[in-house]
Amino acid sequence: MPNKWSGWLALALIAGCGERDRLTFQGPDGPEDKTPPVALIDDPRQDTVIAEGPEFLVGAQVSDASGVDTVYVDLEGTDHELLPLQGNGQDTVLVGIPIVTAGNHGVIVTVQVFGVDLAGNRGQRAIRKLTIE
Repeated sequence: MPNKWSGWLALALIAGCGERDRLTFQGPDGPEDKTPPVALIDDPRQDTVIAEGPEFLVGAQVSDASGVDTVYVDLEGTDHELLPLQGNGQDTVLVGIPIVTAGNHGVIVTVQVFGVDLAGNRGQRAIRKLTIE
C-alpha cells in the first residue's frame, strides 16, 4: 500500500511544479539585505546662501526598510562636529543639523549626511553647500 501512495504523491508533485514557483531556500534570518539606506537633505532642497547671524537648521532624513543603525553627519568649513546618531532600527530617522553662522561671513559649509543600516550596508551621501553671507 505505501508504494501506491508514494507514486501518487510523486505524480502530484511533478504535475504541480509547472504551475507554481519553485522552492527556494534562504538563510535562517531570511534573504540577505544588500540595499543601503537612503539619505536626503530636504531643507534646504538645494545649495543656498544663508544670512550670517542666527543659527540655521538643516533638515535631513535617513531611511531604510530593514532599519537604520547609525546616521553620520560631516560638516566641512566649520569647526563644529556632530557625533554619530543611533537609529535604533527605525525605518526613518529625522535629523536637525545646527549650523552656526555668527562670525562666519563668507564661509562655505558643506553638509554631508549618510547612514548605515542594521545589516551594515553604507548608503550614499546627501550633500548640501551653504554659503554664509
